[in-house]
Amino acid sequence: MTWSWETVQRILAVLHPAWFAALVILGTSLTFQAPQTLDVMDAVAIEHGALSPQHVALAMFLLILAVSGWYFPRALLSVKYWNTPEPEHDREHQHFERWRRYVPRGLGTAPIASVSVAFFRVGNPSYGLFYLALAAAFLASVILRRRRFLAEKTIVVSEPTLSTATFRSLLALLLLSFVIFWVFVLAPIEAPTLLGSAAILVYAAAAWIAFGCLVLIHPTYRYRLPSLFLIMIALSGLFGLWNDNHAIRQAAAESDPWIRQSIDDHLDAWLDARQAQWRASTSAYPVYIASAEGGGIRAGYWTASVLGKLEDTHPGFACHLLAISGVSGGSLGGGVFSALIADRIQHNGYECAEAPHTTRAPFLPLIRQMLGQDFLAPTLAGLFFPDLVQRLAPLSGAWAFPDRASYLERSWEQAWAETTGTDRFHESFRRLWEGAQARYAVPSLFLNATWVDSGDRTIASNIALDPIRFARADDLVAFSSVPIPTSAAIHTSARFTYVSPPGTVQGMTRVRQVVDGGYFENSGTLTAGEIARALVTARDRYCIRQPQPEAARCITPPIEPVLLILSNDPKNPNNESAKGTLPPSSGGRFLTETLAPWQTLFNTRSARGYGSEHAVAREFTTVRFALGDYKHADVPLGWMLSRETRMLIDEQIDQLRGLTELAHEGH
Repeated sequence: MTWSWETVQRILAVLHPAWFAALVILGTSLTFQAPQTLDVMDAVAIEHGALSPQHVALAMFLLILAVSGWYFPRALLSVKYWNTPEPEHDREHQHFERWRRYVPRGLGTAPIASVSVAFFRVGNPSYGLFYLALAAAFLASVILRRRRFLAEKTIVVSEPTLSTATFRSLLALLLLSFVIFWVFVLAPIEAPTLLGSAAILVYAAAAWIAFGCLVLIHPTYRYRLPSLFLIMIALSGLFGLWNDNHAIRQAAAESDPWIRQSIDDHLDAWLDARQAQWRASTSAYPVYIASAEGGGIRAGYWTASVLGKLEDTHPGFACHLLAISGVSGGSLGGGVFSALIADRIQHNGYECAEAPHTTRAPFLPLIRQMLGQDFLAPTLAGLFFPDLVQRLAPLSGAWAFPDRASYLERSWEQAWAETTGTDRFHESFRRLWEGAQARYAVPSLFLNATWVDSGDRTIASNIALDPIRFARADDLVAFSSVPIPTSAAIHTSARFTYVSPPGTVQGMTRVRQVVDGGYFENSGTLTAGEIARALVTARDRYCIRQPQPEAARCITPPIEPVLLILSNDPKNPNNESAKGTLPPSSGGRFLTETLAPWQTLFNTRSARGYGSEHAVAREFTTVRFALGDYKHADVPLGWMLSRETRMLIDEQIDQLRGLTELAHEGH
């Protein structure tokens, strides 16, 4: 057969009914090679073991995906539609039949082979060999099945009808999907955690192949309809006009409104509460403001661990920590640390007025226990099952399916409750600072997010924002007409693109949507710098009188703002290890005209953060705590870290440099 562009077009026309399955298989196979998925596979192999529910579910669902990727495309290619090309001669007929056989076999084998490659890449050759053998066994079985049991040599029939067995297979898979759907609705945390992230991803792909092939693709060709896939997308857009289930979760109603102080009033009261300490200090009295860079669970784990290490090493450090400006996962880490301080105040009498501070139970074990859990599996379960169905359903209000954002927030709440025995993450955000002791002892939180409609910053904080101190930053707490849980407040800043949906915030007069703070600026230093400048102004309002021969002289008290830069991205050019490095040239890259706008938008958000870091470093004393490279060249983001990755981060925490710079009198 002579190859030409016309020949290729005819072959593609023959294979066209399999495009949806091919797209799902390709996307799933590539996902297994992503850094986050590699970390998931590492956890499956090392933490859970060969006979764990996570690995058994992965192997079982992977076989279901392989069968779906082979069987349903094969069923579509085994019939003759109105637009299926007729072979011009016997040799072309043989070529067409060969492609109809080989393509489904390749689609079925590809995901198993991709899992094998993933295990080899994370250094688990035994698992890699197992799945390589499984891929070979699957391919051999579908080949031998035809040669031994099928007498019919041609697979093309004269009518565009599918066999009863095909529809029965579809019905069985949809029935299983229905069961899994309701299991995830009724047990949104326990069931996904039991199955694991990898198994959930694999089964979702299998279910979509079956649904796509026989519900969307086959009727389109069978009845010469417009693309049902495009119609489904159009209906999703139409239903989206009213079926929004992404409203920010509400906390229990409060008996009285939350009256928050302005930044100036709060700083005056905060400094007054520590006046005895800073007036008695023989050197500069440090007031720390932490900026926590975004980066998913990596950022959360690093941020909370650094702050916990500082408190464990220097008891009373939190009394010098005025505020934490967090973005995305950095907001989660900052929220965990502030919540631990609030718990310690409530249950153990943590006092910032005491001196010297006494050593108490360490924070690091609690941080590692909570943030070491799998938050990714519940998130994927919500994403691929109830929330995806909601996108295609004309349901709203009480009839709407659960929001995938609630799966992530509830997984944080459960992890917190299991770690501490309290419901602080489920309770209202304001309760972190409830009580006279907590009000000026729990570090303030500035959870940076982004409004969708304007692109401006919006910040959830216990401090009332004003446009003078915080330029073009809206007050999310003031805008919201209802109290929200601590987990939901943190999540407003950590709404990853597509993983978490835009959150719908109901105001008194209008509705707005909020997304990840990293869209605007990913370091948190912009807000941290504004807090530091307000602190300088507050400091200057105090006056220490020094007797002089002529007259008493007023001098500024020795209160020094110190910014703690918590950077969890090893590629951050502001990190010491990356100084002097330049980004690679983008000239001549693949599809540069198509990808350049997206690359520019993505890199601009990071560049704003780098610029903010440089700006605050010129104004204030800064101490940087930067996560270095480890294991994978690309540090995984997402919402789960394997035990090995956590251990490698823990090693850097245990060897943290810069602690001596924080050792001051009174710690």
